[in-house]
Amino acid sequence: MRTALLLSTALLSAAAATEVQAETFTVVSPDGRVRLDFAQWDNGTPTYAVSFDGKPVLQPSGLGLTLETGGQIGANLQVTGSTERRGEDHYTLLGKVSEVRQAYVERTVEMSEPAVGQTAPRQLSLTFRAYDDGVAFRISTPNPGPTPISLRAENTQFSFVGGETCWGLNLGRVNSSHEGEYDPVPAARLRATAMYDAPLMCQRPDGPAFAIAEADLTNYAGMYLSGRGDGEPGVEISLAPHPADRTIAVRTRLGAPLTTPWRVVMVGERPGDLIESTLVANLNPDPDFDASWVKPGRSAWDWWNGGQLDGLPNSGMNTETFKRFIDFAAEHDLEYVMIDEGWYIGAGGGGIMRPGVDITRTVPEMDLPALVAYGREKGVRLWLWLNWMALDAQFDDALDQYEK
Repeated sequence: MRTALLLSTALLSAAAATEVQAETFTVVSPDGRVRLDFAQWDNGTPTYAVSFDGKPVLQPSGLGLTLETGGQIGANLQVTGSTERRGEDHYTLLGKVSEVRQAYVERTVEMSEPAVGQTAPRQLSLTFRAYDDGVAFRISTPNPGPTPISLRAENTQFSFVGGETCWGLNLGRVNSSHEGEYDPVPAARLRATAMYDAPLMCQRPDGPAFAIAEADLTNYAGMYLSGRGDGEPGVEISLAPHPADRTIAVRTRLGAPLTTPWRVVMVGERPGDLIESTLVANLNPDPDFDASWVKPGRSAWDWWNGGQLDGLPNSGMNTETFKRFIDFAAEHDLEYVMIDEGWYIGAGGGGIMRPGVDITRTVPEMDLPALVAYGREKGVRLWLWLNWMALDAQFDDALDQYEK
């Protein structure tokens, strides 16, 4: 297991059954610099605020869910219990550091709507963590019956202080390749119609830098960030619609609870500090399958230079060109070569699947078995780019062939 429990304490609190009694909790990072404050608005909606070295990062921001059946869970909630514990993430990592050992403080707040008649009150469980380089939180609601839970919206806000400049990728739609330039934009101009990809990085002239991201995205819709639309600075979560029913975002399995991914706010004195953060990696769990066959590494990639090589006539999507790429990777101790779009029959549509595409057959100019054998001689392995819809259509046949 990645996380080791160090210390656990429990605090139980009773809420009055007739009116909302707001409660407050504070979660402070092990080094004392990052602070998350839990509170409630007058109507019972849970909120959180974040500060760094005493400077505000996020103002009180609302939390809640909107379900297809029963509507919004958020207002009129009462705290029914709270548990605090300390833990540590410890794991090896290939990349910016070789080993991660990072402590955190976690508080879980249990909340419930007041009981009305014989109807069981709906509940929310809010989990907050404070690390030395930021905070994370997630929302969960239990499933009281054998039917699925259908989620229309997640009402998570990130309320800015004001005056921030942000850098973001406004995709504007949910069916994209998540590629583009991160442009500067004043926080006051983050429109409600925008759909920013994660991370969204912001900073005030006199304040710390912070970036909003997500982690442990499992059985849930992808997160986009849109302007609040109420004239106040900040963003709120917009979820990708469910592919089978665009009126909802998430539908759980029968009897399963609904749990959001971790909502992550990385914090540092300057933007460069955020690059050093391992917070998103900390919050992603280990795979629940044997992933020993996955070998991380660096790759040469034909896309960077369009497959054009000096001294090789007719370079492009052909066997000789990629033998040269394999030679380059071997010479520079790179573990892989990436073969981008164009190697299979019907390729060339980018994010669009063309009629007649066949990812089990190569174009005549490409001899993949020969390249695999050549790469094996040089100690270089291959990655293949595929259109995901084409892979979905030929999943078993394609993977059986690639395994050979």
